[in-house]
Amino acid sequence: MVDSRATGIRPITALFLLTVLICVMLVTPAAAEAPPDRISVNTSYNEDTPDYGVLNFSSVQEAVNRVAEGGEVWVYNGTYNESVVIDRSMTVMTVSEPSCPGPGGVTLNAQGGAVGVEITASGVSFSGFEVVNASEVGVYVHGAGAVDILHNRITVSNDACALTCGILVEDGTDVCIEGNEVRAIGSSTQAGITVDEVTDACIHDN
Repeated sequence: MVDSRATGIRPITALFLLTVLICVMLVTPAAAEAPPDRISVNTSYNEDTPDYGVLNFSSVQEAVNRVAEGGEVWVYNGTYNESVVIDRSMTVMTVSEPSCPGPGGVTLNAQGGAVGVEITASGVSFSGFEVVNASEVGVYVHGAGAVDILHNRITVSNDACALTCGILVEDGTDVCIEGNEVRAIGSSTQAGITVDEVTDACIHDN
């Protein structure tokens, strides 16, 4: 004799498990995609560019914000009207010849902002850029270690500030400043490269 109560258990159990599974899928957020290890930046990129906003950007800062920790931001020739803050480990480099920044290459125009490029993280390499129109400091590194500033052309011009500085590094360690061309222009006190409270600094061929 077949127990009708037993035959009904399996369908009910299966339906219950299916319902629970659907509920879990609905309430569990989808896992976030890992940020890319390499991002490209070009002034010509726009919403019609494949992978725009993911792998391709028209803003250096947006690319810096989206790349993975320890990743690379490759910047193509053009003028980018923005200041940049680098607050995680990464390499930010130009795709043009890194030892010859300037006209025809990659220009970061700070548009009168106090600082052109600010680096607050360790493990950063910044190379191949022309940085212009910062009012106080072209490249400012503070509280960071293992930072390379390589083959950049930096111009700071201001008659109003008491001090203008092309490259300023404060409170850090293991900093390499190599192959940069630095100009600080104004009627106030100018300093090309200033390093303060930094250990293991390597400064040459600037």
